[in-house]
Amino acid sequence: FDELGKRLPAKLSPSTEKWSPPTDPYVKVNFGAAFKEHRRQSRSGFVIRDMDGQIVGSGMVINPHIPDAFLAEALACV
Repeated sequence: FDELGKRLPAKLSPSTEKWSPPTDPYVKVNFGAAFKEHRRQSRSGFVIRDMDGQIVGSGMVINPHIPDAFLAEALACV
């Protein structure tokens, strides 16, 4: 842990990027993926929010036979 501490920045700055709502009549879709190499499997998830930030839809799917993390991320956005 000492060696890891030396390599990390002394102070992490908080992210200034915040979620911003879409304009009416649009919705905003956020997605992500997780990849397990030893199982060759990924999970993709998404959340859809309206202009008030209310969740109007969401979902998750398990993707079998995924060779790498790049494909896992690519599948998450389609």
